[in-house]
Amino acid sequence: MGSGPRKTTVDGRKLRAENRRKKIFETLLSFYREGIYCPSIAEMEKRSGVSRRTLHYLFKNAEGVAAEVSKYLKPTYEKLYHFEPSDGPLEHRIETLIRHRARLYEKITPTRKATLYYMSRIQSLAQEQEAANQKLRNHVRDQFKAELAAGPQGLLETLDLLTSWDSWNRLRAVQKLSVKDSIALLCELIAIQLKH
Repeated sequence: MGSGPRKTTVDGRKLRAENRRKKIFETLLSFYREGIYCPSIAEMEKRSGVSRRTLHYLFKNAEGVAAEVSKYLKPTYEKLYHFEPSDGPLEHRIETLIRHRARLYEKITPTRKATLYYMSRIQSLAQEQEAANQKLRNHVRDQFKAELAAGPQGLLETLDLLTSWDSWNRLRAVQKLSVKDSIALLCELIAIQLKH
């Protein structure tokens, strides 16, 4: 009977620590959405309400927080990245893939930009990004197997480029196209490549 309250205390402490970590991660994500990829500890403390001492205790530096955010988001992002190749006419398969990419890229863009900021300093982020890129390339390969088998050499690389986050980001951030117009343009460009 004496061990019951003690277990509750430990569980309560773990729960509070987990809640603080979640608050920190969500705070950092809010900075990412604003284009701030390396907020100061003072900014993190002010926005999250978590003390500077706790921030230093849980994470050694900004890179440590960024690496932990990546782990925190992994289950959510695995669901977002999941893609089942579809059947049907080519136009339908193109649109299915591009709409999936649009949803994915619109959701991950803030953290993708933060990853680019930290990648040179955090090896695990670079490795995760490479794995994600390979997964997306496989989606293209599986979605257009027949066309790739009959198409010219380099077709997979062309489609991989057209469906990349870099292309999406350029259309949205540099050329200022809407999601709808970006989808339409990419569908048209991919159709041109696959109908040759």
